[in-house]
Amino acid sequence: MKVTTLREIFKNKEAYYDQEVTVGGWVRSNRDSKQFGFLTISDGTFFTPLQVVYHDTMANFQEVAKYGVGAAVIVKGKLVATPDAKQAFEVQADEVMLEGASSPDYPLQKKRHTLEYLRTIDHLRPRTNTFQAVFKIRSLVAFAIHQFFQERGFVYVHTPIITASDAEGAGEMFQVTTLPLDQVPMTEDGKVDFSQDFFNKKTSLTVSGQLYGETFAQAFRNIYTFGPTFRAENSNTQRHAAEFWMIEPELAYADLDDVIQCEEDMLKYMIQYVLDNAPEEMAFLNQFVDKGLLDRLHHVLNSEFARVTYTDAVNELMKQYFKDIVDVEFTANMESELDYIEEGKLDWVKFLKDFYGPFKANLEVAEKAMEKVKIADEESDVVCEKCGRKMVYKLGRYGKFLACPGFPECRNTKTIVVDTGVKCPKCGGRILEKKSQKGKKYYGCENSPNCDFISWDAPTNEKCPVCGGIMFEKGYGKNKRKYCADCEAKKRAAEGKTK
Repeated sequence: MKVTTLREIFKNKEAYYDQEVTVGGWVRSNRDSKQFGFLTISDGTFFTPLQVVYHDTMANFQEVAKYGVGAAVIVKGKLVATPDAKQAFEVQADEVMLEGASSPDYPLQKKRHTLEYLRTIDHLRPRTNTFQAVFKIRSLVAFAIHQFFQERGFVYVHTPIITASDAEGAGEMFQVTTLPLDQVPMTEDGKVDFSQDFFNKKTSLTVSGQLYGETFAQAFRNIYTFGPTFRAENSNTQRHAAEFWMIEPELAYADLDDVIQCEEDMLKYMIQYVLDNAPEEMAFLNQFVDKGLLDRLHHVLNSEFARVTYTDAVNELMKQYFKDIVDVEFTANMESELDYIEEGKLDWVKFLKDFYGPFKANLEVAEKAMEKVKIADEESDVVCEKCGRKMVYKLGRYGKFLACPGFPECRNTKTIVVDTGVKCPKCGGRILEKKSQKGKKYYGCENSPNCDFISWDAPTNEKCPVCGGIMFEKGYGKNKRKYCADCEAKKRAAEGKTK
């Protein structure tokens, strides 16, 4: 039995007009009167369903009238044009055969269901309009990605899903093991004995195929990977997925502009391909899910992508959401007010309230409007003494610090040491800029605790003209001044002061 798909009929309807056809599908709706009834069926090959008209001349008319939503049927009849109706054509059924019945409590009915409800019926939700539209578009996008790169001579590289590489710390990894979790074998020094694991080493699901892709680019020039990747970050947000598919092209003999152009061309290629091959699905999403979707996509297609540096982008965002802070006059006035506070001429509590009120409002707007961006960690030259990895810069509550990229396996951290270039007046060692546990900056000798030199004020290489001691700098703005600690100590002693 030859069954014609709905896609074939909708794409070539003129060829099937007034012809006998046999179609199979699932009932979307069924309504009847005494002499005739209407079936709406879908077979998954085309987004728009097909209307079937059945009459009481059929021997099983009463049975057909009772077919519920979700029932599988095969229909034989003539395709006729209906130019004056909502649909362009319909099938006048001669025969409707039941292939699989549906129960009266079938959970999908002809109404809009919430996504929360659809999560409770995983086995049926692909039959809904929303899921059919989304996954049809995903299928087309995946094909368009391959077609785009293949047309440009890229080699498709399959990279391992299970790997021992963390791809330069691209993300937290899901560990894979065959070791018995109720009795994990240990080495003599108390560590997990991975020599008894399947691969004889510690392995995880891949976070990126980058490192493998780079080796193939050295052989084929231009390659791409496209496959599942996994990130174990504990971030349960709409912007984070534990499993997702990632495109990773590698281009040899190319600069940043070449890569950016490739990305722009790829995005436009995919958009155009979807618009050409899924107009019904896109129209549905534009009408019921995201109004204005089609306008935005056409705008992308017809526009050149702006190219700005990271610094310029940050500056533009600051100007948009924090215009006062980057205003020269504003910052100059703030500096003056801070000077007044130091001199005791201005109430610092009122000052903070006046500043923080508008700032908090701007911050809330920015947090909602601005995209969340995860900035890759900057690698340092400092080697973790515990695991041998190069440590990376992290931003914490009290500023930057060094951390091992092997977290949580390795939790080693270090404070960032800044050499002031000044010699310690007590032992001749280097004076380093440090931070207290609460993040306050101070200065101490590198030979601490053997040397007890410490200062809250910045040391300088200037010598006191009176005693030859080291000069320190304190304050800021108009009140910035230099002083000799030894001379001031002698002065306080002469005045009978202890502080």
